Parts: sequence; C-alpha cells; structure tokens
Amino acid sequence: MSYCLLGLTSGAGVLPHDPVDAAVGDTVMFTTSLDPTQTPLSFTSILWKFGSKDIITSADTNITAPEYEDRITLFVSTGSLQLRNVTMSDAGEYNVTITMADGEVRYVILFSLKDTDLILIMYSPTEMISDALVSSSTQLPEEGTSLNVTCDASGSVSTREWMKNGSPLNSSENIMFYHQNQVLSFISLSRKDSGRYSCNISNPVSSQEDTHYMVVTLSNVRITTNNTDLVEFNDTVRLSCSASGSSLSFLWFNDSVEVTASDRVRITDGGATLTIVTVLRYDQGSYTCEVSNPVSSSTSDKVLLFVSYGPEGVTVSPSAEYYGEGSVVSFSCSADSRPEAQFRWFINGEMLFSTGAQINLCSDLRSNGASRRINIKTELLG
Repeated sequence: MSYCLLGLTSGAGVLPHDPVDAAVGDTVMFTTSLDPTQTPLSFTSILWKFGSKDIITSADTNITAPEYEDRITLFVSTGSLQLRNVTMSDAGEYNVTITMADGEVRYVILFSLKDTDLILIMYSPTEMISDALVSSSTQLPEEGTSLNVTCDASGSVSTREWMKNGSPLNSSENIMFYHQNQVLSFISLSRKDSGRYSCNISNPVSSQEDTHYMVVTLSNVRITTNNTDLVEFNDTVRLSCSASGSSLSFLWFNDSVEVTASDRVRITDGGATLTIVTVLRYDQGSYTCEVSNPVSSSTSDKVLLFVSYGPEGVTVSPSAEYYGEGSVVSFSCSADSRPEAQFRWFINGEMLFSTGAQINLCSDLRSNGASRRINIKTELLG
C-alpha cells in the first residue's frame, strides 16, 4: 500500500518542486527554498500541522506535540522541517504557515492536496521491490509465431520500463504492452526481434532489473517433392524447401553429403529448389534441407528417394559343364537389381517350380551309357 502527500504554495519561490519520497523508517526533509543568508529575514511565527493537528509551533519558543518529540527538527532560518523514522501513519496532509515581517510585507505558505509541489510516498519493508524476473512463454521462439515476455517482481510495483539492447522499447505494429507493461507481446516474431530484453521494475524507494536474451529461430522448415519412387534413366525429381523467416539461405544434403549443382543436378530459386534430371541409382538416399539466416539455422525432416534399376550383371554358378553320374549340383543366380530380383528356373526349356536364387539338382545324368546334355536357364523378373 502506498500513500501520497501533495503540496501547494502561496508565496512565490518558497517551496521546491522536487518530490520527496521515503520508505518506512526513513528520514524525510520538508525543505523550503528560503535562503537564510537573505537580509533582512525575520519570521514572526512558524506553524507545521499534520491534518488539523499541530506538530510544532515556533514563535518566541518552540512547542512540539508529545508524539513528535525526538522525531522532528525545525530549521527556523528557513522554516524547513525534518521528520525522522517515518511510519505508515505519517502519510497524509501536511501544511505549514510562515508569517514573515519585512515592513508591511507578510508571507504565508500553505500546503494542501490540490497540487503536486511536494510528494511523500511511504512503503513498508514488504513492499520493497525484490525477486525481479523476466520470463518467456517459450524457450524456442520461432519466426512467424507469437510470443509473450512477462516482467514480474515481489513488492509494490509502481512502474515497469522495457529496454532492448539498452534502448527504450516502445509499442509498434508488432509489439504490444499489456497489464501496465507487465506483459510484452510479439504478434509475429522475426529475426530482427532477437536481442537482449531488460525490464526495470521500480517504486520511488526501490528498483530491480532482470534481463532475458532471445534468439528467434527459423520455423516450419520442410521439403515437398513430386515423386519419391523413381526409375533409373527414366524419371526426373524436383525437391522444394520452404521455411518461415527472412534472409534465408539453403543447403541440400543426401545422407549428410552436400548436394552441389552439376550437369544433371540443378539448384534454383535461390537454393530452395533441387532438381535431378534423369536419375541414377546413386541419387537414391535420404535428403534434407538446411535453412539458415544470420541468427539461426534449422534442418528439415528427411525425405527418402528410391531409385529402381536392373536386373543386370546376371551370373549363374557353378560354371562347369560336366558332372559325374549321380551328382548333386547346386545352382545359384545373382544380379544387381533394385528392388530385389525374382527368379524363374528352366531345364531344357521346361520351367521349374523353384523361384529362389538357388536350386539343387539330383538325377542320373547319363542315358544308355551316353552323355546327356542339360540346358539350365534362369529368367529374372525385375
């Protein structure tokens, strides 16, 4: 809780215009602007009052109210008053009447609650500012998203002042302040919002400041493509990378190896589009796009490209032509192919039921004492 004492002067140049602030337990000085070195200077009487109660009267002698004994000092040369060890009950209306005799001239000085020449604000120890804290609604601010930064403290808060990189921060189309500057709100973040944000929380007798560092990162980095299942020597693929942000740079990677332009590989649209013409098997892999600006970078999720080719490089083993009577012979077939090749086996033009990459033959390879020739054939289905 806070209290204010405001003042009004009658008698030009008698009271100062600077506020007087104090916390409980402090000493307050009600200072006039009268100069004790001025001559002639003669006060007929000085009377200070708190509300309707006399605090101290000075004429031929000083008369002090009992509850103010040892707590006030009157400076008779200027009419100023010192009040020590102030309490919450000292807040209220004060007035002083000074009668000056200088020939026929008389000066009267009055204080009331009608103007702001003198201010007394009183705070209890529990109302002192402490535990100032600036916190963000997210630890990962991203471009294009909204964000609130909150400035809190314990105690009686009079003002909150925001600074960015040491300069005062004002509202704009993208920045708004709410709840008496407690909340700093960004409507849509951009990288230029990155910086050091400070909030100074104060009342007339105490203040604290806390700082929050914010780096705005990119967001919504993703890849789109026209096709992911491709055929070698036949298809062309286009990958496009997009992100929320400004001043963007793009890098493309295939299984962590950077993709650069070549006769078949084109990088266009400022690096945002990757086109591979007449794909080869070596173009298969896991593609990512890394997007960066001067303050942050972010990488997209992976996009897998599959390139089908073959079958080719077909081999059948063993390669011998003659085997002994009653031999068991195993034949295997291999080929380079993606997806994996399927096999069909033929003996002398007759298709067997076996469809694996290997078959075993066990039979009498001789007929009437004469050699018999068997033609083994494998057909691959790509």
